[in-house]
Amino acid sequence: MARIIPELFESIPEMVQAFATILGASVPQAILVLCGALLVGVSVLIMGYLTAGAIVSPLVSVSPRGREYQ
Repeated sequence: MARIIPELFESIPEMVQAFATILGASVPQAILVLCGALLVGVSVLIMGYLTAGAIVSPLVSVSPRGREYQ
């Protein structure tokens, strides 16, 4: 169990090499990999923004705008 993290970091150069091989194989494969990376990146940014908003929203006091009803 304690060996999982070092193995993960050791596999990163192998992953980069595998993606480089795919990107260099042909133009359609490179386009598909880059489109996938773009979709994943946009999804991560949107979820990060929503998560940050959900965490910060209860902490920030928002005063009501306009008239207050009693």
